[in-house]
Amino acid sequence: MHPAFLILVLLTPAVETMSVSAWDSPSSANEVMEFKDAIRLTQCQPRDAIVDVATEYPHESSFTFRPSGVPVRRCGGCCTDHQRECIAVESRNVSVELFKTSFKKAQFVVMSFALHTNCKCRCKPCLKPNFVLDTKTCACTCNITCRHKQVPNRHCRCEKVRR
Repeated sequence: MHPAFLILVLLTPAVETMSVSAWDSPSSANEVMEFKDAIRLTQCQPRDAIVDVATEYPHESSFTFRPSGVPVRRCGGCCTDHQRECIAVESRNVSVELFKTSFKKAQFVVMSFALHTNCKCRCKPCLKPNFVLDTKTCACTCNITCRHKQVPNRHCRCEKVRR
């Protein structure tokens, strides 16, 4: 074990675990969450999240980071329908000091992470080829023109008209 890592472990205070669930109060066992609270708690907004350093920085996979996760705020929650998703429309970067180790080297580094500050429900993108997004309805529609005696099928490919 690298000596610097041992120092880090010894100097790191023990952290008490705390719950972040709306259902954890002792009196919540038989309670019903009111509609207004369910809406408020599930709406699209920046939420506390722990992001995995290795996922955020995949090109650094040969290193180990402590802590391995970083607390940030990321967009999450529900939108009015399944064709929309909660995405960040504003964010800023925050810097976090981490302990980075490899087989031969250990050092403290400062790394940058996105902190979402404003979220909106937006249409999910059309992922199928030849489909375009109608931003008013969030529907993906076929955007091809077929030749004479051909029509687009449900896969947005031209096929001959069957008689």
